Amino acid sequence: MCDCNALKAYRKRCSEICASVAKEPTDLKLVFDLETTGLNPDKDEILEAAIVTTDGEILFESRFKPETIAEWPDAQNVNGISPKDVEDAPGLIDKIGEMATLLQNAETIVAYNGKQFDVPFLAKYGVHLREDAVIDDPMLYGAVVYGELRGEGKDTSYKRQKLSVLAEHFGYKDAGWHNAAADCIATAYVWHKLQEPEMVERYNDNLAALNDFAVNKTRREELTKFHDTVFEVKKQLAMLYYEEEEYMDNIPENLQCSERYVRAEKAADALDSAMSSLEDALDYIETACAWHKLQEPEVVEQYNTNLDALNKNETLENNKDSQKISSVSDFAARYREGEDQSSEREL
Repeated sequence: MCDCNALKAYRKRCSEICASVAKEPTDLKLVFDLETTGLNPDKDEILEAAIVTTDGEILFESRFKPETIAEWPDAQNVNGISPKDVEDAPGLIDKIGEMATLLQNAETIVAYNGKQFDVPFLAKYGVHLREDAVIDDPMLYGAVVYGELRGEGKDTSYKRQKLSVLAEHFGYKDAGWHNAAADCIATAYVWHKLQEPEMVERYNDNLAALNDFAVNKTRREELTKFHDTVFEVKKQLAMLYYEEEEYMDNIPENLQCSERYVRAEKAADALDSAMSSLEDALDYIETACAWHKLQEPEVVEQYNTNLDALNKNETLENNKDSQKISSVSDFAARYREGEDQSSEREL
């Protein structure tokens, strides 16, 4: 369990060291990663940190013995770092100045899920990046490029992927996941892949598709509501129509040529025409809803899957036909060869 007062005092001393670091801006593009005792920046501590250039050169790597926390079983199951692994490690306060010198002066900082986790975590110890520093988080861009949708309607977004999933998606194989240096190198690899023109194009296409999807979803929902409204109006008109018909049926036969009957008949005809027009309107609205449904990514994906299966099946059938043709041709060739040999024997 964390001794919060002791941790605050410890972090204050770390912050004083970071504040004393000389401001000497560099053009370095750095990737950094942290392994911690948990996910709460207010209570948890840093167990391991690594800083690597975007070209993969390791500039800093160290584990740290926590100041106030003795064990972290949940985090240990993820990062594999046990209390015994860090019992002889230095305290973060002994290395924070070296880290701050690199990070606080760097031009670009790359960190996977860094904006939500690593950067705020380090700030608790007084490490503050340059005001003009570019902070790149490949998790955010990678989610769009990977393209797995989650949520419904206006809340639809692309799911953020684990570093291991995204790196392997881009062809990266060898990594000791949840080792800070290894994660940095994998992050650098992903970061470079996301700069490639093909990935930039895919990012833009997927982002546009997401916007179209959200618009289509919203329009379909609005059309569905409008369809329900029109359907209710049609039902009410039908009730009025049947009431008018009943009224006409109750008019005595000798008055069915009267002006009252004629007016009722015209009203019934008008209601019948209105219902017919609304029926057409409902058909058009349903067609519009279906069109928007067909634009949804999962429907498009299912269409493409079914089309691929159909094409494969046709290819298989064509191959079978080719084999049959080939077999017939072979048989004909052998038959002709046999005929020729037979003719030679006769001669």
